Amino acid sequence: MSGGLFPQLQSYAAAQRELASATARTATVSWTVNVDGAGQAIVDIDFATFFLEQPIFTWGSVAAAPLAEEELPLCNAIVRSWSQTDRGFHIGANVGLVVWQPVEPPSGQEPVLTFHLQFVGIATPSVHGLEG
Repeated sequence: MSGGLFPQLQSYAAAQRELASATARTATVSWTVNVDGAGQAIVDIDFATFFLEQPIFTWGSVAAAPLAEEELPLCNAIVRSWSQTDRGFHIGANVGLVVWQPVEPPSGQEPVLTFHLQFVGIATPSVHGLEG
């Protein structure tokens, strides 16, 4: 055995780290978007990872200040399109956000909201060999 046990253990540990970095696992990508008042917005999101399949998309919105019952806006978020590599890996999404105020708020103030967007799926943190 040349080099002793320590270099072999270091080599084994390095191989394990490399394998772990290339192993697919459940990943979550979260974004927040602040909007002021009623209207529409479009957001391009870069996942900074490679989802192996189309991720599950969920969302919610939170008011920055308390809203009266008659001031509740209607909100929606929708994935308009997915960004994919040539090999079909999901790397981003184009998301549309809509806030509709059915009645004029008694306070006259437009709602300030934060949309919380979340994408969950099987992803790989390593991009080696997946480009294109």
